[in-house]
Amino acid sequence: MTESSKNVYSPTANAAYVLMVIATVLTSWMIITMAWTIPITLATKRLVNSYKPAPLLGVCCILFTFFLGAIAGILIICNNENSYQEIKYITPNVNGKTTQKVEANA
Repeated sequence: MTESSKNVYSPTANAAYVLMVIATVLTSWMIITMAWTIPITLATKRLVNSYKPAPLLGVCCILFTFFLGAIAGILIICNNENSYQEIKYITPNVNGKTTQKVEANA
């Protein structure tokens, strides 16, 4: 899987990203902690659409963020290439409706 492919998606990395966003917002009252939570959150977002082994990022999430970040760090460490799924798009018809094949039982 290449890093530039944007047609894949990891639910594990997405859950870690959501938890990191929540942890960043909850710790935003401490200005100094945002110096490391924002870059860690952005690095987590890059993992949603492209696989890259990132055990050090997971360890940083566990060490430098609070409870939700620790859960996100465990999810990042557990993320692997097999957890990525291909995104399937439904293309609309010319009239704006999706086409479906219907078989009639005669």
